[in-house]
Amino acid sequence: MAYPIAIFASGALGFFFTDRTWRWPLVLFMGQFLAMAIRNGELGNLFPLGLLLFAAMSIPGVILAKLGAWIYGRLSPHQP
Repeated sequence: MAYPIAIFASGALGFFFTDRTWRWPLVLFMGQFLAMAIRNGELGNLFPLGLLLFAAMSIPGVILAKLGAWIYGRLSPHQP
């Protein structure tokens, strides 16, 4: 349930903050990795693989954030 919410939150952040939209999903998912590491008290042997997994899981969020920024650009009034 949390993954779809994080993906849609990435889209909303991309809609409201249209500059460098790719960073919002990465912040969300790498923050989850950081919280997991702090909670466990160690990084473990497979932490590089974990970082890659969270980066791969953020790809749909990056796409939705870009889509949110594009929608914002289409809806915002253009100045003459």
